[in-house]
Amino acid sequence: MELTLLRKIFTERSTIGEIVLDGRILSTIEDHDRGLTQDMTLEQVQKIKVYGKTCIPYGRYKVVITKSPRFSAKKGKPVFTPQLVGVTGFDGIRIHIANWAEQLEGCIAPGLRSGMDCVIDSSKAYNYILDKISLAIRAGEDVYINIRK
Repeated sequence: MELTLLRKIFTERSTIGEIVLDGRILSTIEDHDRGLTQDMTLEQVQKIKVYGKTCIPYGRYKVVITKSPRFSAKKGKPVFTPQLVGVTGFDGIRIHIANWAEQLEGCIAPGLRSGMDCVIDSSKAYNYILDKISLAIRAGEDVYINIRK
């Protein structure tokens, strides 16, 4: 399964994009785009990245479903979310529920639509994406996400 996230609207607070999945367009919100790319070295990324306020580099990443230590601790039970693998200079990058960039630390939050520096109905969009990714993985498919402008 191949997902494409197309970043479209860039503000000082957030990056708004969209993912088309099975013909359905979902909005996304991420932190501020600082122009990072997958081919940059760790040192280059670290010079530009502002912790908790920078979206991940443009590129293609494998997506797996793993237990989130942070969300599991918050919920008091195991919580499994899609995680992007091999993101230079970032750890634990996930697709998860959020409405504002301030709720992210490099992660991606989906929504059914976007507003000014936010997405709306994130939990509905997240459940849709999680179901699709889970089905693909259970069917033995590798899942990737391409992030581009």
